[in-house]
Amino acid sequence: MPPAINEWLGRTRAEWDANPRLKLGTGLIALIMLIGLHQTLDNWRQAHADAAYSAAQELRDLQQTATEQQWPERAKEINEQYETLKTRLWPATSDGAVQAAVRDFIQAEARKHGVEIQRTNLRSIAPPRGSQHSSVRIELQGTYQPLTWQRFIAALEDHRPALIIESERIDRSIPQRPRYQLSITAWYQLPAPREPSNES
Repeated sequence: MPPAINEWLGRTRAEWDANPRLKLGTGLIALIMLIGLHQTLDNWRQAHADAAYSAAQELRDLQQTATEQQWPERAKEINEQYETLKTRLWPATSDGAVQAAVRDFIQAEARKHGVEIQRTNLRSIAPPRGSQHSSVRIELQGTYQPLTWQRFIAALEDHRPALIIESERIDRSIPQRPRYQLSITAWYQLPAPREPSNES
């Protein structure tokens, strides 16, 4: 290092060591700079926070607007689902009428496809709590015949109003005479009771 620089550094170090005010002034300057830097960072963070909040608020507004615009489409979708559901429910004037309709249809399909029904058990099931829909459960037993049985099951599953296959069991413990057990559910909704007339 050149002698002139060494000499200047030596004088500066000596002044620094001998002058407490210089040390204090330098420290104050550094402190002021730190405070200014801190305020600048705070302002930067606040500006970005405000921008982020504004962006989030705008996003919520856009989502709300989109939801409001989608209400007609959603209402149409719900109505279509409801109409589809109605096609799966059996028309009903009474529990007995539904039982008879379900039994007659299944027996007709069995005859059509050559399926022998040897035993039938039919009963209505009370609707679950809070539901307006009841169901009929029919249990069938008879001799199992391949191919005719599969066509019979397909006809039941494709039918509207719906017939739900709850369980299907083929017993082959006697190979020469296998048997089937079939459990089917049909759902329906009775019409709402008429309100009493206020006319005298």
